[in-house]
Amino acid sequence: MADELTTAYERDRAYPDRELVALVERVAARTSATVDRTLRDFGRFLGCEAFPRLAPAFYERHASLTEALLAVEDEIHEHVRQVVPQALPPRLRVSPLGEHGAVIAYTSERRLCALLEGLVEGTAERFGTAVRMEQPQCMLRGDPACSIVVEI
Repeated sequence: MADELTTAYERDRAYPDRELVALVERVAARTSATVDRTLRDFGRFLGCEAFPRLAPAFYERHASLTEALLAVEDEIHEHVRQVVPQALPPRLRVSPLGEHGAVIAYTSERRLCALLEGLVEGTAERFGTAVRMEQPQCMLRGDPACSIVVEI
């Protein structure tokens, strides 16, 4: 029987949320990290390593972290919704924060804001950009959506 941590997943298929939750919990337990820390680290890996390999044209098309953040909903999430109809990527509303960042409004039943924060960190790393984030609103604290302020 294959170890759940080494199971191969196909990128054009949706998987039940419980599989992600179980994997994250196992990794967290094995590493003595919190689930939030594990999600954030996974997001960082996705933004810096995995997604640039899966969608290199997206990263080449955008010259900065802010440009990429402003485009992700229309260019990535809409594409995923068309290609994998069962997939449920979050809804992001991204607004520029002058020339120095963006504000992300995040809504998802999954409430994986820690993963999103890691994605932003990893994408910033990919673009060679230092980033600071704060989350004045969070669904995990009872707010209707998360608001993540990204300053570069």
